[in-house]
Amino acid sequence: MLRRRLGLRLDALGCKFALEDIELLGADASVPLAVGTPVANPGPRGACVALDVEVQTPTVADLVISTTASFDAGDFNLNFR
Repeated sequence: MLRRRLGLRLDALGCKFALEDIELLGADASVPLAVGTPVANPGPRGACVALDVEVQTPTVADLVISTTASFDAGDFNLNFR
């Protein structure tokens, strides 16, 4: 059985960009695979939002990060490891 886990944390730098929502959308975009939630313990990097998902089959998905109108895209950097 294939099992993949994805964990994403948006740290303090990302939080300052007027984040509204973060979602992982699969084939049926009306039912997100995962939705970001506030972080109870921000840790040393000051995380503010977490998104965790585990999939059982190969999945193609879109990571959607929604921000307010005051967001400046030139200040955003996403690293995936």
